[in-house]
Amino acid sequence: MMNAQAQWVGSSPVTKVSTPPTKDPIALRALRKAIRVYGYFSADRAGKFVNHLWFTPRRTGAGSRYEHLLERADTHTQLRFGVNEIPVYSWGDGPVILFVHGWSGSGLQFGSMVEPLVRQGYRVVTFDMPGHGRAQGERTNIFEMSELVSQVAHLFGHLHGIIGHSLGSVASVLAVSNGLKVNKLTLIAPPTDLRYLVNMFGNQLDIPEKVLSVHRQLLEEEFGKDVWEQLDLTLHAPSLQTEGLVISDMNDQDIPFEHGELIARDWHQARFLKTHSLGHYRILKDNEVLKEISGFLGDTAGT
Repeated sequence: MMNAQAQWVGSSPVTKVSTPPTKDPIALRALRKAIRVYGYFSADRAGKFVNHLWFTPRRTGAGSRYEHLLERADTHTQLRFGVNEIPVYSWGDGPVILFVHGWSGSGLQFGSMVEPLVRQGYRVVTFDMPGHGRAQGERTNIFEMSELVSQVAHLFGHLHGIIGHSLGSVASVLAVSNGLKVNKLTLIAPPTDLRYLVNMFGNQLDIPEKVLSVHRQLLEEEFGKDVWEQLDLTLHAPSLQTEGLVISDMNDQDIPFEHGELIARDWHQARFLKTHSLGHYRILKDNEVLKEISGFLGDTAGT
């Protein structure tokens, strides 16, 4: 884990992000084939290549429809995190709600929630992880993401709520488990554990098992053999002292809803909400989901 020190630096112009890739682009099919061929000649070298890919997010345009919000942000600054500058935006005034996006996402994926929560009397804060959105950097990892959650949170004082999506949920739970104080923690489409994510990664890229095994070994070498336990939210859940809301969708093709159900089951102060036909991303824009989150957050800090 990097020991990054956070500090404010000057604002910088907003840069455009690339358009989202198609469902199964030619480049992805070519990458799958390259990994298979590479693995045929050397599983070790192919595994190192896969390991590099694992830590390299794609910059997508998932939040581009909400770019107009950036022009109306009450604050926009750059946070120095290690060698990278991280854009941080906030709207409104009141108890602080922090959005934490997932892998290859961006802070603006929560764009549909910004104005409603501001009207409800909150100050909402969003940012981009290293290598994501408008942030500098090319690579990152979940431990670095978790540390950044804490760094951003400390800049705004006590948090009333965190709303994390997908891998952002894992980063948020790690931050809270490591001492970050927050009244309300909302996890949307959270994965239970690293093993599932590695296997999903392998399926998406059609990675041969012998190559994927090298990747697993490299993860253990970098983060310890207990990395699987460190990133298992079902093991963190029983010790969480924060009020929680876990939301998963029945039709999520990335993270099955059972993951959220398992996390909520062992989290004594949490309740589970199951949605239908929203998938992994539309769940962030659904009005009923927003109503549930708003009700959970309550009207004032500390409720």
